Amino acid sequence: METFIYSGMESGTVTTTRSSLFKPVSNYQEILNEFENCYAAEDGKPQGDKLFWLASKSNDGIILVVNDCIMANNYKDDEDSEGIINFMKSNGNSDAIIEFMTNHQEELCAADLIEFLALPGQTITIQITDLEAGNTEYEMTT
Repeated sequence: METFIYSGMESGTVTTTRSSLFKPVSNYQEILNEFENCYAAEDGKPQGDKLFWLASKSNDGIILVVNDCIMANNYKDDEDSEGIINFMKSNGNSDAIIEFMTNHQEELCAADLIEFLALPGQTITIQITDLEAGNTEYEMTT
C-alpha cells in the first residue's frame, strides 16, 4: 500500500493527541492498520515511526494516542476528487477509508480519526500535547 498521509506539523515539533476511554467500532484495529499503512512517518521523528498506539485496551474500551495532531495528504490541494478516489481504490484502500479521506481532504486532525473509530453517542476528552505551543484539552461528542 502506498503512503499518502503525512504529518502536517512543522518538522521537529513533538505533538501527540490522546483520547479518554471510549468504545470503538468493532473493526477499529483493521482501520488503525490501514491508516498506519498509509502514513508516511517522518524520519527521525521523536515519537517514533508509528501513527497510533493503544495506551489502554479493556472490555470498557480503548484509550488511543495519535503521534500527531494535524495531518496532510498528497491531495490536499487537488480538486480532482474522482482522481483521488481512483488512486485510493487502486491503492487497496477500503470503502470506509476512501469515504473518510474524501470528507477530510483539506484538513485531517487526529481527533477526526478518533471520532471515526468511536461508536456514536459518546463524549470523549481529547488532550493535545504540543511541546512547543502548549497543551489543549476539549470534549467532543460522537
